[in-house]
Amino acid sequence: MSDEENDHRPKRRLGTALARGRARRWPIPHPHQVTEVHGEAPATRLDPRLRVLVWNVFKGKRPSWAPAFRTLAEDRDLILAQELYFEPKTHALLRESALQWTTATSFSYASRGHVGTGLGTAARAHARRSDALRSAAREPLTGTPKLALLTSYALHDGGEDRELLVVNVHAINFAGFGSFAGQLHRIEAAIEQHDGPLLLAGDFNTWSSRRLRRLADLARAAALEPVEFPEDRRVTILDHAFIRGLRAADAQLHRSRASDHAALSFALEP
Repeated sequence: MSDEENDHRPKRRLGTALARGRARRWPIPHPHQVTEVHGEAPATRLDPRLRVLVWNVFKGKRPSWAPAFRTLAEDRDLILAQELYFEPKTHALLRESALQWTTATSFSYASRGHVGTGLGTAARAHARRSDALRSAAREPLTGTPKLALLTSYALHDGGEDRELLVVNVHAINFAGFGSFAGQLHRIEAAIEQHDGPLLLAGDFNTWSSRRLRRLADLARAAALEPVEFPEDRRVTILDHAFIRGLRAADAQLHRSRASDHAALSFALEP
C-alpha cells in the first residue's frame, strides 16, 4: 500500500464513524416501513371540485400550529403536509380531519423515543396506490434523505372516473444543486408514467434562482401549470403547487406564527 493510500485511511475511518453516529442518532426506516396508512376514507372516489391545503408545518414546534391546522384543514378534500412530527398528539390531530392519511417517514429521532418525521397526504377518498421516493442524496449534517410521496385516487369526472396522481414533495435543502436536480429527476421520471390529471406540490426549497429554473424545467417537461397566488409577497418562494388536467381557483396564502412557512390553499376544478 502506498503512503498516499495510508494517508487516506484515517479519513475513511473517521467518515465511517461519523456515518454510523448519524445513523444511530437519526435512523432511517427500512424501505418497506416508510409509508403507512391511517384511518378510513369516507369515499371511494374524489369529487371533481377539490379543496386543497399544502403546508410545511415546521414539525409542530410552535404552540399555535395545532389550532391553526384545525382551522385550515376544515372541509378540505386533499391535504399535503410536510415536516409532520409523528408523535401521538399529531396522530390524534390528523384523526380529527376524518380523512385517510398516507404518511411517509424520512427518519426518526433516537433521542426522542424514535418519533419519526416526514410527509403526510390526506384525502376524502382512499388511495388506490402509494409510493415514497427517497432522495439519493442525504442532508450533510444528519445524513438523512428527503422524500416525495406519490398517491393516486379515483376522480369522478362526469360519466367516467379518471386517476388523479398527487405528488407531495419535500426537496433536499442543504446538499448541493446536483443533489437537488437528482431528486427532481426521479420525481420527473415517476410523473412520466402518468398521463392523467396531476397535482405536484410541497416545499421545494427553491432558495436560489438555479433551483427555481430546474423546477420550472420539470413543470414544462410534464406540461404542468403553476398555481398562481394573488398578492404573493413572499421574498423567497420555497413552496409551490403545479397542476395538469385541472383548473385552479380561490388560491390563497395563509401567513401565521404557527409555522415558518405560509400555507397554500386553493380549489381544483375539471
